Amino acid sequence: MPITITTWNVQNLSQHDIALSDKLDYLVSNLQALGSDVVALQEILDLNVLQTLADRLGFHAFAAEPDSRGNRVAFLTREMPMQPVQELSVWRLLKFKKYAMAGFNNLVIQNKR
Repeated sequence: MPITITTWNVQNLSQHDIALSDKLDYLVSNLQALGSDVVALQEILDLNVLQTLADRLGFHAFAAEPDSRGNRVAFLTREMPMQPVQELSVWRLLKFKKYAMAGFNNLVIQNKR
């Protein structure tokens, strides 16, 4: 069964954004139009706003711990994962010479144990 995945840098998603209402309306409208099963988000500053976005889409939200600047990455999923969600402790991007100019990267993930 194919799934569709969208990634979006939401640029400092926070309740302190003076245009938050418009930003959420824009995100919801576009994400509904795309019809993705999974949405990967970058620059989440506020978990409450993330949950509001998930609720408006009817999705489930999962967020990583913040980095030193308070930014998180997060996933929104249409369906709950079949297995319990596990925290990832190590990840890195491997650059491939052939694709480096095109911005292609391979993500390597290691589960926390």
